[in-house]
Amino acid sequence: MESNELSANNAENSSSDIQNENTVVVSSNDGKSGSNSQLSKRKQRRLKREKRWEETRAERRREEKKRRRERRQQDELNGIVRKKPRLPTVSMSNSNCKTIIVVDCDYESFMNENELRKLCKQLMYCYAINRRSQSPAQLWITSVRGKLFELMNRLHPSHHNWDCKVTDKHWTEVLFPNDMDYKSNPKVIYLTGDAKGTIPDCKQINDSNDYVFIIGGLIDHNRHKCLCLKRAREEFQMNCGQLPIEDHIQMSQRRILSIPHVYEIMLLASNGLIDNFSWTEIFQKVIPNRKLQPSSSTNDIIIRNDDDNDVLSH
Repeated sequence: MESNELSANNAENSSSDIQNENTVVVSSNDGKSGSNSQLSKRKQRRLKREKRWEETRAERRREEKKRRRERRQQDELNGIVRKKPRLPTVSMSNSNCKTIIVVDCDYESFMNENELRKLCKQLMYCYAINRRSQSPAQLWITSVRGKLFELMNRLHPSHHNWDCKVTDKHWTEVLFPNDMDYKSNPKVIYLTGDAKGTIPDCKQINDSNDYVFIIGGLIDHNRHKCLCLKRAREEFQMNCGQLPIEDHIQMSQRRILSIPHVYEIMLLASNGLIDNFSWTEIFQKVIPNRKLQPSSSTNDIIIRNDDDNDVLSH
């Protein structure tokens, strides 16, 4: 009886796969630990499918290229043009708009990793907005270092090739080596919703074409109130201003705008692509419709805060 049990155990140990109605034991010797991994039949089938999918990836790509080539040839014979016309891209250096818009990312210590990831995504959106414009502004993304730099390399590895200025240095170092170049300079303005005054009219910004606007690259869901204003006033002794939203759109609650929204507003205010240089038209074009609501008593537009995931523009 004992010999039968021993032989049965030996047979089990010598088998590489043991199947029963629920699980399969797969011997997985990685050279370091001879441990066995117990996988369900369903999971093992899924792993096999994934392996086959990876093994045939190159062949599928070849077949897809072949099919596309055959479709193009057939379209040419039939006189069909399927390509969408692409507007020519304008490089930042060739743009007529020389207004500098900086996204100041020197707030890493005030954000957790999840917020830094959101910042990476919003920086990518800012670049995409600028890149698509027929008159891009001079975009600078500064203080990209530490954990933010690691995340940018991981999430957007092509950012090194972006047609904008991305640097680990602070904006004061690269744009104004002399402190007096930006302190109390009326054309260097830190954008913050906590400032008392508003920025100049967009026609004045466009006509001058040499303003410098700094946007705080901070995503904190209003944990650090007035932080950008305090840093701009106390550390840099510089001018601050807010977007003149209240002068053009009736507000129901405090305005909340993401970094890309603020960037696009300033881009349109700077490059003159909006007719009549109208702040109202710019706000209505950029601010999402879900935030715009006609007032019940007037024809004014009300911006309402109905999205807890939005980011405060400080």
